[in-house]
Amino acid sequence: MNNYRALSENLERANHWPISPLSTVRAMEIGLIAPVMRTIPPQSYGAIETYVDLVAHALTAQGHTVTVATTGDSTVDAERIALLPSAEVQPQGNISREFLHTRFAYEQMKSLDAIFDFTSVGPLLVHPDGPNLIVYVPGGVISTMFEQARNSIYEQCGPEVSLFTSAESHALGMPEIAPPHVVKTGYSIDGCQHTDAADELLFIGSIRPESRLDELIDAVSKTPNKLVIAGRISGEREEAYFANEIQPKLGKNCLYIGEISNEQLHDRWINTRALLVAEPILESTGALFLQAQAHGVSVVAPSSDFIREYTEPGVTSYLFESMDQIGDAIDELGTGRPSDVVEYVLATHSIGAFGVGLTQLAETRASEN
Repeated sequence: MNNYRALSENLERANHWPISPLSTVRAMEIGLIAPVMRTIPPQSYGAIETYVDLVAHALTAQGHTVTVATTGDSTVDAERIALLPSAEVQPQGNISREFLHTRFAYEQMKSLDAIFDFTSVGPLLVHPDGPNLIVYVPGGVISTMFEQARNSIYEQCGPEVSLFTSAESHALGMPEIAPPHVVKTGYSIDGCQHTDAADELLFIGSIRPESRLDELIDAVSKTPNKLVIAGRISGEREEAYFANEIQPKLGKNCLYIGEISNEQLHDRWINTRALLVAEPILESTGALFLQAQAHGVSVVAPSSDFIREYTEPGVTSYLFESMDQIGDAIDELGTGRPSDVVEYVLATHSIGAFGVGLTQLAETRASEN
């Protein structure tokens, strides 16, 4: 088993660490407004919740005072404020809960230097005389309805709001919206470890038709590899998809282990050879790809501009154009070394570089008001 702290120290000595903390910026008071369906960090898989936790970590590492508006049961390592006592998914009440939560956060944070808003209702509450607001815009197009809803929310944002997203390809795919700033996600390798004997392929995420998990299983079944599936089934539509399309395909070499905690996932990476993805845009922050690579785990995914921004094809990722090419992509896994995968994260997506990018965005927003 390899621990990559020594690699981190060697790269830092070799001046490969992208940017030193607080090299040119002042310490600020910065607020983050998180969604309320899950805790920060999430107790199990949660893409945007994991991202908010990373943002808090990155900004704190830069020396800023970070306050997170979240639910009362969150444990994020920052100052916290909460209106709602606990996170929960309410199919008929999510928007009203988030509306009350976001309005509360704006009122409590109005004196801060800048606020990063990760909710979907925040832009609808913005007033021109309001706080120095920076709004995260989710990238990619999951469906036409998603694209229309996203555009209707964010295209109304005026100059009093800064928009940002996590990939150049996302920004280019939003022609109806004022061009958002791009801040590439970063990840820390602290505590990440891996074994060269890893032999499992892992799918983690929401189990729903958009994930194309059934196609992924069919493709992997043509190889001798073992596939482990971890994820939640969150509604009637998803339950029907699992029962009809996934459960009949399970067996000795295709296991469903249910929803797992972050701690369990950390342990799972140790035996994982590759993260398998059929629809990368469902992980539009890039955080899951970086988490895998920080543990020395390669990514097998469809070729796209987005996945190329968060992996290095042929070194940390093996890409395919169609599902029948997954076997060839998996066969290429043996050509890469886990240490090269980790070095990619350090060299191009460090938590330090992420923090400086966020800081520069916050300083720009604060200076304009």
